[in-house]
Amino acid sequence: MIFTVLHNNLITINYPHGYHGDLIACLITNTRPNLSKSLTATYTTPGIISAFGVKNLDIIVGMHESQKNRDFFFSQDTEFARRQCYYYIQLQGEDFRENLSDNLRHQFSHLYDKKTVFNTHYCNHQNFLPLQEIFPGSLNVFLTLENKNNKPLYDFLFEYKILKYYKNTSAYEFFKDNLHGEPHETETPVYVDRLMAEDGLEYAKELESLFDCNFDAKLLNRYKLMNEQLLMNNGYVYENLDHW
Repeated sequence: MIFTVLHNNLITINYPHGYHGDLIACLITNTRPNLSKSLTATYTTPGIISAFGVKNLDIIVGMHESQKNRDFFFSQDTEFARRQCYYYIQLQGEDFRENLSDNLRHQFSHLYDKKTVFNTHYCNHQNFLPLQEIFPGSLNVFLTLENKNNKPLYDFLFEYKILKYYKNTSAYEFFKDNLHGEPHETETPVYVDRLMAEDGLEYAKELESLFDCNFDAKLLNRYKLMNEQLLMNNGYVYENLDHW
């Protein structure tokens, strides 16, 4: 008999670059980020190796599904690209899908009994291998926009962070034409534009209930103000929604 390990303590966050995924992971886990003007709040799941390959599952799966993507990353002379290729090579074999599942389960095995957040850029390939299938019983959320008119703001945040702060041209070229995926049916959407633009903490309280945690309100408000200022300084403002 095969026993399935339930991952009831795991929260996975799928999101495109620029959608505040690291900040939300820090809020859930009460991790104190060092915020800079770039609004970068790095979060790494404790004890997880191959951090770059794991965090960028879209790239890993994208290489599996497309010779064009493989050729691109294997031709890139950057540390980032080399790490993606190294992780991809580790998963090769008769069944890439099973190898990826087994690898991730093994890497997270030390965290089964701990409340943990796994945040990954995996917003366009969920149909290949939804994280619910890898981690049964986990809570899977997808960071997205409630008001699609805010898309230009998040296109700007993507480019600002990935090029100006990280200077990661390899990831930029891969993601730039396909930033806004759709949540898989097993995923719960979380609306980052609503969280960032609301006057107060009403939606934040809903998310606290979803994640069974208490956000650091001072940290969230500081980040919201910095985010709004960065957008305004570059000519962007959030579109109003009726219930905000």
